[in-house]
Amino acid sequence: MLPTADHVLSYLQNRAVALARDTDFPTPDTVDPREYRRSPAASRVAELSAQSGHHHFHFERRAIQPLPEAWVPEAEPELAEPPQWADGVLPEPKYQSFRHDLPIGSYHPHHRAKWASHELCHALVGCAWNPRATHFFHATAARLAEMVPVALWYFFDEVFVQRCPLHQGDGALFKVHCQDCEAIQRARVEDARASERITEGLNFLDRELAAIARSRRLGRQIPHRWATINLASDGDAYARSHGPRLSSPLFARFAEDFFLPGGFVQPTLDDLEARVHDVVAAMLTGAPLTPQAPGPRQGRWRWMLQDLGWRLSVETLHTPALRQPLEAMIDQLAGIIPLTSQPWSPTIEESLESRWNEVLTTLWDLSAEQPALRPPHELLALGYDGPVPGLDSGWAPLTDGLETIAPLSVPLLGDDLEDVVDQFAHDDPFVRRPLIRRWADWVTGSHGPRFATVVAWEAIAGTLPARPFLPTPGPALGSEVQLTPGVVVAIFDDSALELAEAVETGAMELEEDDDGELELYSVDGSDLPAEACAFVLGRLADGDSLLLEIDPELAESLRSLGEGGLLNCTEEEQQALEDHGVIQPARTVELS
Repeated sequence: MLPTADHVLSYLQNRAVALARDTDFPTPDTVDPREYRRSPAASRVAELSAQSGHHHFHFERRAIQPLPEAWVPEAEPELAEPPQWADGVLPEPKYQSFRHDLPIGSYHPHHRAKWASHELCHALVGCAWNPRATHFFHATAARLAEMVPVALWYFFDEVFVQRCPLHQGDGALFKVHCQDCEAIQRARVEDARASERITEGLNFLDRELAAIARSRRLGRQIPHRWATINLASDGDAYARSHGPRLSSPLFARFAEDFFLPGGFVQPTLDDLEARVHDVVAAMLTGAPLTPQAPGPRQGRWRWMLQDLGWRLSVETLHTPALRQPLEAMIDQLAGIIPLTSQPWSPTIEESLESRWNEVLTTLWDLSAEQPALRPPHELLALGYDGPVPGLDSGWAPLTDGLETIAPLSVPLLGDDLEDVVDQFAHDDPFVRRPLIRRWADWVTGSHGPRFATVVAWEAIAGTLPARPFLPTPGPALGSEVQLTPGVVVAIFDDSALELAEAVETGAMELEEDDDGELELYSVDGSDLPAEACAFVLGRLADGDSLLLEIDPELAESLRSLGEGGLLNCTEEEQQALEDHGVIQPARTVELS
């Protein structure tokens, strides 16, 4: 049975109070802890996940393998190839990147903070599989695996959570993205709609379970729709996309070698449904939950072994000529799995590390001898730090991304590109910022100021709002104004535009200084004066971009509009700003 609304309300309210008092709950170590503490339910999911060593991989640092031809559904040929970078963004296909049988959550820097606990919730629930599974089994298993994460997203993660004044109390925002809500990201102790939202969430789970029970009696999917959500159709789509993989002999062998009884994978739909109830009770009432591994270190090892074991398994289909040595490595990894069920000790850890490093060494040696094998910097780019060194940092996927958004700094690096991006990948944090912004932050902290200025220029140009700004008729001089939405104000301490042009024409190159930092120097030895500058930029309706240089003091005034008006501005400058649509009449909202 599901818990009562009163029981859930009492538990989540008490946990919200504890979060407000900065009570330290255990969490996985990959993501900013604020994302785990944004709501009482989210923090509980993170706490339970930490007990079994669940964590996230960084989507942009994980090399995604192509789908073997035999597993590509005829109606979805687009699933055959991994997603491609475009303008510094790597899309995450719904049915290719995500797998219910992967116990490590995806972390995408362009997604909302809510995804952190949602992905961990998937890991807590797990999945169901057996070698005799039908399409109906796979579809129903996917439906059961989605229930709790979806209920968390739309209902329980919206209880006792702080939002911006505009959206406070609105609940889940669906496709609306609010940067102000993301910035607040914390629990609150008062919530007038908490009881209502908890009741709605429990009703959603109850009706979904009833629809699943009826589906199983009739042998066909009976939908339960809420808003735009239909888990019956989602489960069917998942089974169509993943059925060939899940029903393959390769997956059956992998399951036999790497899945342990009573762990992440359940053998029957009844077992998975029981796990659903257990996770709901643990998440919403504080009830204990049977962990999927004896402890966090054993769990971390187990999920990593399964992850690499599956990647090597898939590689046997891409390079059948190397099946025998690859299968030998897979057997070595599978042989370590039972150690993750034992109590933790230095002896266990040493044995795991030794045998793991042996596999990695064999893989590197095989790759050097066999060019047909996918290189280790792809096979080992798992997107997270393992318990021991040896995994690739993910420099190759990040390099692919930077080449689509950093047209100045990437060519500058020349033969040093791999090494520099490798350093960046090792330092790259799990933060919700575009790749080019993270690159600019890292270069600023790691290399010379002139090189950092060029990368900062790329970051501004590469992250302009996608939608064009819409100029409105200019105000009369002296009236109250505001910055037109979609316009970006950029201020630099150095001659950004001149530096960018010098790099583009080859007049400046990178050199390593005495401290090992990369810095820009003129090819002919001339000196470009460092002068502060400022610009307003925006995307125009015809596809072109606005680039207007302005005085730095005026730029500071534009940034502070609404906090004292437009200062340091002559009539001619204001007229120019109006003519270009940079400022517009201030809007006020009258409440009746």
